[in-house]
Amino acid sequence: MTVGGDPSSTADGGLLRMTVGGPSDRRLFPLIMLCVSAMAVVQIIVAFAHHSREHILALDFRAYYTAGLMVREGAGPSLYDLDSQFEYQRRIIPEMQDPAGLLCFLEPPVAALPVAAIASLPLREAYLIWSAFNLLWLLLLTRVITKALSPVPSHGRFRALAMCLTFLPAWVALAHGQISFILATGLLAAWLALRSGKDLRAGLWLSLLFLKPHLAIVPALLLLRRGRGRAFVGLVLGGAAIAAASLAVTGWGGLVDYPTVLLNAVTWGDAYSVHPQATFTWRGLMQSLFETDRAAPVLPYWLGGAAVALWLLFRRCDSVWGTDSPRFAFEWSLLTATLLFTSPHTNYHDLTLLLVPGVLVFAGVHPRVPTGWNGRILTALPHIGYLTCCAPLLMLAGASWWRVPIVLFELLAVVVLATTQSPKVIAASGKLPEGARFP
Repeated sequence: MTVGGDPSSTADGGLLRMTVGGPSDRRLFPLIMLCVSAMAVVQIIVAFAHHSREHILALDFRAYYTAGLMVREGAGPSLYDLDSQFEYQRRIIPEMQDPAGLLCFLEPPVAALPVAAIASLPLREAYLIWSAFNLLWLLLLTRVITKALSPVPSHGRFRALAMCLTFLPAWVALAHGQISFILATGLLAAWLALRSGKDLRAGLWLSLLFLKPHLAIVPALLLLRRGRGRAFVGLVLGGAAIAAASLAVTGWGGLVDYPTVLLNAVTWGDAYSVHPQATFTWRGLMQSLFETDRAAPVLPYWLGGAAVALWLLFRRCDSVWGTDSPRFAFEWSLLTATLLFTSPHTNYHDLTLLLVPGVLVFAGVHPRVPTGWNGRILTALPHIGYLTCCAPLLMLAGASWWRVPIVLFELLAVVVLATTQSPKVIAASGKLPEGARFP
């Protein structure tokens, strides 16, 4: 489905032309160009500002650049040896003396491959090229968002896209050189493919979550529960391709080290740039309440809260998905919110994934609003999330509790999405996918 009109409207033109479709979408193009250009300017300022080297080294790109350098110089088998990472990172930042100051690379080996291609360049040039890559991926994500918003009237679509492109975590993800745009694209494109009955393609899109492996576990189980075998096969095939590429980078020994490092990272405490009390998850909230960076004291509370959220998810997702299911967008939104809420570690840039439930809820409640208290909250949910994620600005006022509202919003999203998925409530929205019917 194209956005705004005839399916042939995207037959010519580049990626930007494909992002908008019919006449009602013409004003989306200036909006996209304005926001993407502003993001590009910010990246250039970071790269060329006074003390730019120190600014870039303080970003997550340092971990990617370190991993890319290791792979380029043939040190892939020791990619997840922390001592090796520390020695390579000291070549980039010689003043770092304490191993606990290592900004650890925790993505699969395949994520280091594109950076390895530019790791021979100086830090600034590599950072700018990586930023350009992320901006191109943002354009792809924007196209997927406009497709998902196709049922929304033109004025609502403009507002929703403006909120997406000015969402603060997305700007932070770009500045840090993170891969959050890829993950959000995978989740949203998978939903579009499942809705269209293209299950194998949906699984392949969803396999992008293996770039943060813990995010792929619950969707895999959910696909099996919902009887989407072809989508599960696509997920496995995509995961196998990522594993094969990773194996080529590290060999068997290095690949086996990877899950070990991931499991150990849960218990590191405040080291290697892992700050448990600073995470935007249920676990992070518990760590803050107990005022500890140790995992053991909060483990029962973290696992208990995660179990309740997962129970709500699987309880609501209890029937076979189909293209005629009016609940699908809300269930997929619940899945994404649950992934963030239950994750062992969610940084601010990871909140970019909230674009997925924001877009799907926005599309599901227009043009008319669901009834009931939870329906009204559901309608306001994208706006509440947008404003809540501006909480980091409270740091300017010296607030130490600025992470709490974001975690509470995730909890609110899980509860509201889990309680507004009955056909009766969704029927009140007056909006069904094209060709859809209630079961």
